[in-house]
Parts: sequence; structure tokens; C-alpha cells
Amino acid sequence: MLANSFALLRDAAVNNLGIVLIPDFVCRNEVRIGRLVRVLPDYSVPAADIFVIYPTRRLVAPRVRSFLNFIESKLARADTERK
Repeated sequence: MLANSFALLRDAAVNNLGIVLIPDFVCRNEVRIGRLVRVLPDYSVPAADIFVIYPTRRLVAPRVRSFLNFIESKLARADTERK
């Protein structure tokens, strides 16, 4: 199965349609409550860079700044939980 949605892949795995490779943050709750089980707990995908592209560093719109801060905090928390 190919999909461009981690949520779709997670739901497919929950519904016993196969094994999926998705980020921890997408399936953390399902693993915690036992709806999903890690098949290869010692395997992980190498970390990847994430880039946010916006027009200028000057005069960043408040909503863009808010989004950047949100993403930064989520990624920092996810990185801390991985360690």
C-alpha cells in the first residue's frame, strides 16, 4: 500500500491491513493502549532534516512565527522523547 498520509497508514495497521513504517508521534497513542505493537523495536529510520520555507526573515507574519514556534517545540519534544 502506498499513501501520502501517515494517519491513513496508521489506521490501516490498526485495522489489520498490514505492517507500516510511520513516525512514533503518529502512532504513540495506539502503541501505548495496545492497538498497535512494534514489530522491530530495535529498528529506526535515520533522522531527517525538516525545512520550513517562507519568503523573508524580515517582517515575518505573526501567524508564520507562531507556526514556526509550534513546529520547533513539537520537534524538540519528540526528539527528547526518543532519547
